[in-house]
Amino acid sequence: MTATDGAYIVFAMLGLVLGFLLGADGFGTGDESGEFSKSQRVQNVIWLIFGGVAILIADLQKFGVPKDLTSFDLAIAYAGCALMGGVLGFLITNQSISGSVREFNRSRQSQSNIDIRAVQREFLLRGRNASEKLLAKLKAEAVAIDRAREVGENERKRKARLETNKLIGSCVYLALRHLELAEPEQRQKQPDFIRNVQDLVRQVASFHARSTLNFRVSVMIYVPAAYADADFGAKARFLDRVEDAPMGYLKVVAGAMPNAPDLVLPVASNSAKVLPGAPEAVIISGVTVMNLSKIDYRAGVSAKVKEEIKRYFAEGYFTGYASVTSIAIQNGNQIHGTVNIESSALDLFGTDGPEDERESAVKDLAASLQPLIAVLSIIK
Repeated sequence: MTATDGAYIVFAMLGLVLGFLLGADGFGTGDESGEFSKSQRVQNVIWLIFGGVAILIADLQKFGVPKDLTSFDLAIAYAGCALMGGVLGFLITNQSISGSVREFNRSRQSQSNIDIRAVQREFLLRGRNASEKLLAKLKAEAVAIDRAREVGENERKRKARLETNKLIGSCVYLALRHLELAEPEQRQKQPDFIRNVQDLVRQVASFHARSTLNFRVSVMIYVPAAYADADFGAKARFLDRVEDAPMGYLKVVAGAMPNAPDLVLPVASNSAKVLPGAPEAVIISGVTVMNLSKIDYRAGVSAKVKEEIKRYFAEGYFTGYASVTSIAIQNGNQIHGTVNIESSALDLFGTDGPEDERESAVKDLAASLQPLIAVLSIIK
C-alpha cells in the first residue's frame, strides 16, 4: 500500500467514524429554548462540515501527506465517507429503536401497543436522546393502561362469577321444582323448563362477554344408536347414506331454526367423518367453537355434506350470527346432549386480543356453565 493510499484511508476512516457517531445519535437534538444557534443538531453538523473545511485550508504536507495529494482530494474522501457513516449510523440506530419497540409490544401481547412510527419520527426530528425519552414515556403509559385494564378485567370477571352463581342457584331451584312434579306434568312443562335454562345460559354468556353481543341458545339431547328408533335415521341431516351407521344422534329440543324444528344430527362412529359443532362436542366430551365463515371439517366429511351444511347456514335465520359454540352436557363419562350458543361474534366473544386469551375466555364460560347446564340431564 502506497503513502497516497494510506492518506486516503486515514481521512476516509476519519469521516466515516465521525459521520457514524453523529448519525447514530440522530445528529443530536434541538435546543429547548428554540434558539437555532444553540441547537445541538446544528452544532454537530457544523463540526462535521468544519472537518472538511479544515482539510481544505490546512498545510497537510506538514503531517506527512504526499505532495501529489491535494487538500480537495482528501476533503472529498472525508466528506463522502462522513455522509456514508452518517446514513449508516442513522439507519442502524433507527432499526435498533424499532426492534426495541417491537420486542416490548411482543412481550406484552396487549392491545395498548406503542406506535413504532411515533418513536421513529421523534428520532428523525429530534435525535436519539429525545426518542429514548419518548419511548420511556410511552412504555410507562402502556404499562399503566395494561394495569388499569387488568384491574377492570378482574372486576368484570368477579361480577360475572357473582351473577353466574346467582343464576346457577336459580337454575337448581327450577330443576328441583320440576322434579317435584308428577311425570305427566313434567312432560307438559318440560318446554318451559328448557326455555328458562336457555335464558339463563344466554345471560351468563352476556356477563362473560367484554362487549355487547347477540346470543341465541339451543339445546339438543343425545340418543345412542342402540336406543334410537327408525325415525331418527330418517330425519338425520348431513348424513352420507353409504357410511357406517352413526354411534348416536343429536335431536334439537329447543331453539331450533324455524324451518328445521325436528333437526337431527348424526354422530358418526368413524372419527374422521364426525361433523363440526355439536357432534364434535359429543365426541370430545367438551367444547367446540365453529365459525360459520370458515368451518373446519374433519378429513372424512364428504363434499356433498359440506355443501349441504353451507346451504343450511346460508338461511336467513343465521343472518347476523358468526359462530356457534357447543358445550357437551355430561355426567361423568355419560353424554346427555349439547347446549349450543350462537353468537354475533367470531370465536364466541370476538377476535380481539391474543389467541390464548380468547381460548381461555371460552373455557371460562364453559366451566361456569357446566353446573347450570347439568340440570338439563333430567330431560327425557
